[in-house]
Amino acid sequence: MKALKKSIFTAAISTAGIFAFAMPNISPAEPARHDVTGLLEETKKLDYERKIAAKQTEMDRLDEDLKKGEKEIATLDQGIQKVGTAAEDAAKLLEQFTAQKKRATAELDLLNLRIEAERLKGDGLRMLQSANRKALEAVTKRNEETNARTALVAAETRFLATKAPVPAVASGPGKQAAKNDPTLADWRKKLAKAERATGTAEHQAREAMSAASTRLQEAENAAARVEKRQGELGLEKNPAFPGGNDPLKPSAKR
Repeated sequence: MKALKKSIFTAAISTAGIFAFAMPNISPAEPARHDVTGLLEETKKLDYERKIAAKQTEMDRLDEDLKKGEKEIATLDQGIQKVGTAAEDAAKLLEQFTAQKKRATAELDLLNLRIEAERLKGDGLRMLQSANRKALEAVTKRNEETNARTALVAAETRFLATKAPVPAVASGPGKQAAKNDPTLADWRKKLAKAERATGTAEHQAREAMSAASTRLQEAENAAARVEKRQGELGLEKNPAFPGGNDPLKPSAKR
């Protein structure tokens, strides 16, 4: 650009010189014409030089504008590169956060499975405890029934002793019954009542034990699902972390 301006300026000066040498010789006999022609040529020369100077000024301004534009282009290009880098970083972070969210969701699902398994286990153990209490109650009722049956047999023995062909021994089972002693009918009623209580208690114990077994089986199934899901998560690798090193699943201590 500087060489072009220098060339144009040199050409302008040369042209002005050519105009000066091309002016015709004016004889002393023509003073008026000489003055007018000289003034006209001088005016043309000044006008030409003014135009050349104006063009030179315009070219200088255009050159500055061009340099300014190139500088703006360079600045914008740097800005574009910076924004592009920032956009790439944002995309990587978004991908990383998305992977973390997926992993966290899987961990939350696993935690819910664990909670459900522990809830079922706790329910099953409480139900088993209640079933054991009912079983204890059934055994107690069975003992009460046995006592009632024993008492009935003893009463029947005493009754038979009173019918014996020989006198009963006073200290034996066939001693005479007191007036207020329960009759055989009374002992049979007590035995029947004890049998019903035993049957009810044993039925309730069986039902409670069956319910507890069912709930504990559900707890075992839930625990198996937890183990399976945990194994699946252990096989997964999170690409958002180097080597699949996921902070949501720290490695086991050795």
